[in-house]
Amino acid sequence: MRTYCYIVSTWLCTLLLFPLVTHAQRNPAGKFSRAAMTLQPRGTVQEPSAVLRADDEIPTKTVIDQHFDLWTAGTNATPDGTMLGGGTVNYALPEDMMGVRGWTGNAVYQAGQACAIRMYLDSYDEQRGGFISTPEMDLSGDVVLTFRARALKAGESGIIRVALCDNYEGPVDDRDFNVSDAWQDYTFSTDQATFNPNNIFQFSAEDVELLLDDIVVTRKANKIPAPGILTPINHSATSFTARWNSTPTAASYLLHVYRKEMPKDYVEPGTLTENFDGIRLNADGKTIDQSNPSYPEGWTINLSSAGSQDVYTTEGDYCSAPLSLCFDAEGDEVVSPETPAPITSFSFWVKPSSMDYETDYTYSLLQVSVYTEKKGWTPVANMPNYYMEAAGGRYSFTHDQIGDGVKRIKFFFIQKNSVSFALDDVQMDYATQTVPVGQLDKELTDTCYTMEIDPNYEYYYNVRAKNGSLMSVATPDMWVDGILGVKVEAKEATGVSKTAFTANWTELHNADKYKLNVIKILEAKEDVKDVVVLHEDFNAIDQGTMDNPYNPYTYVYNLADLGYTPTEWVLQLPYLVEGMAGAQQTNVWMGLAGLVTSPTLDLTCDGGAFDVDVKAYNTYAGDTLFVMLMNKYTDSQAIDHRIMPLKLDGTGMTSATIHFDATDNKALRSNVILAFMSMYGQPYFIDEVTIRQNVRKGETLTAPYASLYPTASAYEVADLDPQYSYAYEVTAMATKDYTNYVSETSDRIYVGKSVNAIDALAADASKVSVRAGQGSLTVRSDVAAIEVYDLQGRSVARAEAGLHTFRLAPAVYLVRVAGKTVKVVVP
Repeated sequence: MRTYCYIVSTWLCTLLLFPLVTHAQRNPAGKFSRAAMTLQPRGTVQEPSAVLRADDEIPTKTVIDQHFDLWTAGTNATPDGTMLGGGTVNYALPEDMMGVRGWTGNAVYQAGQACAIRMYLDSYDEQRGGFISTPEMDLSGDVVLTFRARALKAGESGIIRVALCDNYEGPVDDRDFNVSDAWQDYTFSTDQATFNPNNIFQFSAEDVELLLDDIVVTRKANKIPAPGILTPINHSATSFTARWNSTPTAASYLLHVYRKEMPKDYVEPGTLTENFDGIRLNADGKTIDQSNPSYPEGWTINLSSAGSQDVYTTEGDYCSAPLSLCFDAEGDEVVSPETPAPITSFSFWVKPSSMDYETDYTYSLLQVSVYTEKKGWTPVANMPNYYMEAAGGRYSFTHDQIGDGVKRIKFFFIQKNSVSFALDDVQMDYATQTVPVGQLDKELTDTCYTMEIDPNYEYYYNVRAKNGSLMSVATPDMWVDGILGVKVEAKEATGVSKTAFTANWTELHNADKYKLNVIKILEAKEDVKDVVVLHEDFNAIDQGTMDNPYNPYTYVYNLADLGYTPTEWVLQLPYLVEGMAGAQQTNVWMGLAGLVTSPTLDLTCDGGAFDVDVKAYNTYAGDTLFVMLMNKYTDSQAIDHRIMPLKLDGTGMTSATIHFDATDNKALRSNVILAFMSMYGQPYFIDEVTIRQNVRKGETLTAPYASLYPTASAYEVADLDPQYSYAYEVTAMATKDYTNYVSETSDRIYVGKSVNAIDALAADASKVSVRAGQGSLTVRSDVAAIEVYDLQGRSVARAEAGLHTFRLAPAVYLVRVAGKTVKVVVP
């Protein structure tokens, strides 16, 4: 079953912010129509310039001065019949007629020292308006465009659309100007141009043929670009370095650092819900009684200005009886009251009137916006019918998606084709949120700054560029995650018994959760045959059938994180059937193969020889399974592999044992994963996997036991097999604004290796010797590998049998050889 709030949440900033009218590809290359203009995700909308003006110091320059004096053919009433520009010449207009290179256009004509912009039929036999564009240039700063225009034919009127566009990024500002059959003067003032050298003004006919003349553009270059903000370097939980890119126009940079603290005025968390059921209707049962509408308190509802229906009252067209609100005309809107505290999440029920494909490449769109005092109304989604459930569904928005300080939401019918929408049962959760409290404001000529912080708070920073009296807008705020590059401090296990222990570590303040990897260890006192390194039957997977496999609609799927496997099996292009883990057909477009991969393994025992027992199901007759060793699932090739032929005469289950021979190259068996892949790139499923290996006397086998995801800084691991000893490692993780942050993995802690659990080292001088020197430790072992730990049980050195000298800081260490341990002081 699809979880609709998940689909909305995951795709919010990409798929739901839709163009407003039609597909851009329906228009001639080079023309910017409204279709090319997309709303931007929260956090990337260009804010009004916060520039310190220096108007007396910076001159205003005329950068375009075009009067079409050389367009002498034709007249205003009867333009010349030869089209200029167009696709056959890459839309270029003749340089000798424009005075400068770079003017482009389509369906434009000389008209007696004016430019005629005419209508034409495209390749679909649909009428389109021509356009003319100025040359590309830097237009950052205060820009004023003036021009004259009129409708070409007497008695006609219409619209000329003027768009300021970045030819790489698209439109950044636009205006619609009404024209009549008389010449009029127009002015377009803007400061929204990008800092790229490819900004243009484009004039286009929307619904009437036009005459255009006297285009003048002046520019005051009183803006400088903001630097590019970079992720911080975390030195520890209490120290970081803020970083940013330099800009060629900056003489210095203004760094602002703040942290978020809880305000004094605290409001208890609450929920505001509204089902609109108290609204009074007219006798027709479809429209609201405007004389006494009985709207819910604080709500602004405007559904009656246009359209024919205000509510739905038919069963199935509402979430809760007896009605839902009807959006059936552009401009219909519903605005919530202000909540007592900022909104942390909200949800609502919505249903389209039809799931039919809408004509003319135009979609009906219900826009959802949020309001903050800082930014005003910001769209967070434009929702077409095909992102909705035909019978209606509930959609949710989280705090990460809507941001801080939101106290109102708005539903607005921004574009109408044939589909209408029903809205019902809005819920808004609110709570007091932390507020920014400034910690540092510093002017720097460098592009980095290191400072100490209190790890109990979340820190952010932004930067402005400065040059004399000019100052850029601030960069987006950068979160100081305190996780990337920081190693978790794992502590000694407590509550240790033969079958249980509690893993401990130091909390990282910003971590959402931790990954606790538990490792089982077998120290062979004699040769042991067919030790099970790893076994997985995928029996916890409870979704999908062979006729209808479950598709999670994600590229990477961690089965342990979802509770399907005890260890960290990962699927690329996942496909699930009850009791089996599989992969989809190769995604050629993304360059991704369907993989089923094991947790990280050490297979160096017995010279690297091991066996894999596999039960696999092929969906493609005669397929072959690659059984591979890789370092990471993202690698482009395996470091070793075998093949497993699958069922030749159809589809079905195949069982086999795959043998990997011993190797002298330990890199082929150390820190590897086992991976499965279809030779023909077809879907397949793995039912069961067992990895077996012989362990020779004196060898130590380490293997994955469990991957757990606690949120606290301690976790009890119970029901252990007493024939093994155990160790653990910890990694911190966080997710913010759709970005994953992962710390460095802690040192490995060996359970029960504390000072209180030391055995006496066998005092056989002919086989083992330990000698401490100034900052060094020399160990000779003729019989077994050497392991050195600190007093917290963390491994600090390891070597094979032989004579070795380790350089160590002065401290007390534990030296372990052949299952025995001795405590040594390094001066």
